[in-house]
Amino acid sequence: MIELRKLSTTLDPRNSYKLFNVEDICLLVDKFYLEDFSDQEKIHLRFQLQHYEFQSSKVKEYVIDC
Repeated sequence: MIELRKLSTTLDPRNSYKLFNVEDICLLVDKFYLEDFSDQEKIHLRFQLQHYEFQSSKVKEYVIDC
């Protein structure tokens, strides 16, 4: 239960998802949502999360630079 709670903090929207972590989300899916995602969906999820992480960092850079 503690592990679930720790991994779930990566989805906390406070501080603009400061704790966002692709690996933690993928581990959360692998350990606690076994029946909810197919292997193919897990692969797509990882790429989507990485894309989100990359895009959000670009937005933050833009906001900081302006």
